[in-house]
This record gives sequence, C-alpha cells and structure tokens, in this order.
Amino acid sequence: MIARATLIVACTGLFVLQALAQTEISALFRQLESRKTTDSAAAELLQLGRSDPKARRYLAIHLPPLIAGDHRPQTDHEFIRRQWVNAVVLAGDLKLAEAVPTLANQINVRSTPFNLNTDSPARYALCRIGDPAIPSVQRLLNDGNQGQRISALEVLEEMDSPKAKAALRDYGKNGKDSWVVDRVRIYFQSRPTVDRGPNCM
Repeated sequence: MIARATLIVACTGLFVLQALAQTEISALFRQLESRKTTDSAAAELLQLGRSDPKARRYLAIHLPPLIAGDHRPQTDHEFIRRQWVNAVVLAGDLKLAEAVPTLANQINVRSTPFNLNTDSPARYALCRIGDPAIPSVQRLLNDGNQGQRISALEVLEEMDSPKAKAALRDYGKNGKDSWVVDRVRIYFQSRPTVDRGPNCM
C-alpha cells in the first residue's frame, strides 16, 4: 500500500509539473503576441523550444497560425508587425518543418520599406529549416509569380545543400523563366568547388 501511495504521489507530482510547464509555454506565447513583450518572449521560447520537446511541439502547432495572420504594423514607428517577424524567425531558428507551407506563402513579405530580398523574414526561416523546406520552395520556383520565383531561387542558393543544388539543376534544365534559368547557370559557374554550407540572410 505504501509503494502504491508513493507511486500515486509521484505520478500526481509529474502531472502537476507538466501542467505548470504547459502553462508557462502558453503564457510566453501570449507574451510573444504582445508588442511590448514579444522580443523577450521570443528569446525565452527559443531556449525552451531547443531544450523541451513539449515546448517544441506546442510551437509547431501554434506558430503557423500566428505566421499566417496579420503582419500589418500596429504603430506608426513600425513597417511590419514585430510579433510576426519574431514568430517567423523563431520557426526558422527552431527548424520547424510544420511551419514550412505557411512560411512559403509569406516569402515575399518584407520587413523594411526598401523591398530588398534580404528583408524577407520567411526567406531566412525557410533557409534555416533547410532540406525539409525544399519541396515547398521548389513549388514556388516552378509555379509562383516572378517575385516568388526569385525568392525561391535565392533560398535554394543560400541553403547550398546537395538537395537544394539538385532542385536548382532541375530548374536550370526544365525551367520556363529564362531570367531565373540564367541565374541558376551563373550560380553554378561562380560557386566555390567546396560546399560552403547554408548562408541564410
């Protein structure tokens, strides 16, 4: 009876700890959605997501809807909603394959008014996720509008993995956008002979 009671107490304690951990993650996620606390929450969630599988699963479920949501600025001092940028970067830094389809849809959303390709948080995140993102990026390369094709091309160039290079070679042979085909040719002519690894911007 004593052993059984000890087991019940231990299981109850574990359940309470798990519930507290879930509450902490949920609270941090709400802070991520708040403009005032989003930066600090993003830093804490990154650490949790890297160390706690449950936190990672929570973020894999809850980040994609946030990324798919409104990215318009909330103040006159913002070009884009800071919470959205943090959610996108967090998904990339945690390499959440679950967020790839949503990130691909946002690949041309810029974080500054200068409209530079390097200002795309989703492009950075897809590059960070790496090979699991290639099918979605390749679909943009083949079927997207010109802006999406250029962004997809640059994601694959920045990944610089064997699978990414295979996708680029395939487009170089079969692609319909002559400008992108030329860029692929230049990429293979100018790239170093030794793989340099990902260079996500």
